[in-house]
Amino acid sequence: MAIFGAPLPLPEPELAAVRAALDMQEMIEMFNHERVALEKEPIRTGIGIASGEVVAGYTGTQQRATCTCIGDTVNLAARLEAPTKVAGGGVFGVG
Repeated sequence: MAIFGAPLPLPEPELAAVRAALDMQEMIEMFNHERVALEKEPIRTGIGIASGEVVAGYTGTQQRATCTCIGDTVNLAARLEAPTKVAGGGVFGVG
């Protein structure tokens, strides 16, 4: 999961998320060309993007803390990502 706009605000978090998804797909495609050349199976990725309000904060201990978020928007992104497994990859989103 990637979070755009938390803990620090971004002017256009939706645009940042879409750009990151497209960059990820491009990098995976290049990586898969190398894998195929080595006679290995390509990997597949799926991405779900949703924008909206979340509850964001830090969780963990002082030695190991991470920023995370919860809420309907997070659940929606996960549900949008799920069909990419059937579709063989891609980006599904809603704004």
